[in-house]
Amino acid sequence: SLSIYKGVIYLLEATKDIPPERLKVTLVGHLTRELAPLIAHYKHMEIIPSVQHPRLAEILNTMDIFVMPSLQDGYAATVPQSMSVGLACVVSDHTGAKELIQNGVHGFIIPIRDSGAIRQVLEKFLERPALAEEMGRRAASQSNVYSWEAYEKALVTWINGLGEAGQAQAVAR
Repeated sequence: SLSIYKGVIYLLEATKDIPPERLKVTLVGHLTRELAPLIAHYKHMEIIPSVQHPRLAEILNTMDIFVMPSLQDGYAATVPQSMSVGLACVVSDHTGAKELIQNGVHGFIIPIRDSGAIRQVLEKFLERPALAEEMGRRAASQSNVYSWEAYEKALVTWINGLGEAGQAQAVAR
């Protein structure tokens, strides 16, 4: 959902005077009642209501970068989803999924409530469009490390290790 906690206001404030031919802002998700009146005066964005995962992948594939300036977020699944389609990610330091991003390699980690930091990062991408592509390629490679298959392998290895630890304990007694 698009809520106050997602930091949308800071993104809109950072981008309000960038001409639309230079930057298009697309927000995806259900707009909450609390946020709607706060962003009503910003006219430079498109809002796409909540979508199913296949449609989200289609939308993400039309983007150049992904920005999530959340004020608090345990682990936003949209970050690895965005990385998997090759998007450089800009996330706040209060987003759990920041752990997936090496700052300056797969995207950027910015402080919360800092429109100026968002603006600086976006200007880097606007000044050097190839930067988004480079970071996006690295993000896509990194996303393989966090795939469901990788998670399953790690979990099986961990579970198998529990059994081995129990056997070693039994032998030691």
